[in-house]
Formats: sequence, C-alpha cells, structure tokens
Amino acid sequence: MAILISKNHDRMNNGTGIPPVCFQNAQSCQPETHRRGRLCHKTAALLLVLLFSVGSPGNARAQTISREYSLKAAFLLNFAQFTAWPLTAFAHTNSPFVIGILGDDPFGSALDETLRGESWNGHPFVVRRNINLESACDCQLVFISRSEIKKVPAISARLKGKPVLTVADFDGTESRDIVVRLFTEKNRVRFRINIDLAKNSALDMEAAI
Repeated sequence: MAILISKNHDRMNNGTGIPPVCFQNAQSCQPETHRRGRLCHKTAALLLVLLFSVGSPGNARAQTISREYSLKAAFLLNFAQFTAWPLTAFAHTNSPFVIGILGDDPFGSALDETLRGESWNGHPFVVRRNINLESACDCQLVFISRSEIKKVPAISARLKGKPVLTVADFDGTESRDIVVRLFTEKNRVRFRINIDLAKNSALDMEAAI
C-alpha cells in the first residue's frame, strides 16, 4: 500500500500551511507518544516558510534548489520523528541516530542545520556522507540521491528486512522498493510512503501519515 502525501493547500492542517506529516491526533506540534520523538518549533516554522517559497516565480534556480532541499531536510526530520524503530536498531542506549547519504549530497549545510540539537528518543541525530552499502546497514535512515538511481536494486537487496528507513530523491519504477520517495511536481515537493515496505523493515510509520 502506497500513500501519496502532497503539499497542496487543501491538504494542510488547521490552516497553518504545514503538511499533514507534522501532526498526528493533535492540534499543535506535539508528539503522539514520547517514543516518536518531538517536532520542534524551528522545524514547523521552517516548513511554514518553505511551503510558500519553493518554486515561487522569480527565484533564481540556485536559490530555488537550496530552498527545495531545506524543505526536504525538514521532511527527513519529520519522517524520523514520526517513525518507530525497534530497540535492536541501536547498538547502545546512547548510540546516535544516523542519517546516511548515498551518493551526491544535495543538502549542503541545510540538513545539519535542521538536525542541530534534535534527537530521536534520546538518540542524537548524526549525518554521515559518502556512505557505502556496508555502512548503510548501520544507519537508521538512508537518503538515496539521484546519482544512485541505477544502483537502487543493489541498495534495496542489501537493506531488505533491516530496520533502515530508505528515502529516495526520485520517483518511478526504479524506486518501487524504497519506503519513501520524494519528487517534485508542478513546483511542489511531494512524497509517497510505502507502508508495507516499512512494516517489512520492522518500522512503524502509521504516525507519519
């Protein structure tokens, strides 16, 4: 079962302009349970600003791309905060929550800035770049860049059944075995979530949708 979440205004909650992923059975940015972490005010504010800036007419291409990936960085934080991992996904109680980037890094400093001071259930977020398939197995979330499209079959096979949330920066047949697929349509950032794939990896993403 795949869920499509768009950034259309008619899918916003409470008139705030923040995508549905930011809220779960609440009237404000509060967590459903402690184990799912928390959505910080800076992330909500970032989303609110970026929803109305990505792809807006007159922006220079470089500026638009920067804003696009600032928004996607906020989405990654939200995907993590509203997903439950099994305890076996962490070697120790104080192990970091690792977000690995496979392939080219399109975020620049945006991802680090978004994650600064944040944690998942006491596990501080850490970004690791230029990871390989072996080190990807040690991550909790793996972002797959567009440069890795041809490698998706190998990536999916290596991570199959492991408690790793895969997020692809592209959509299409190549990404059918990826849990979350980000894509841009009509200057809007959207994403698809495959709940069945998440469950097969022992991940609970019900709160994210």
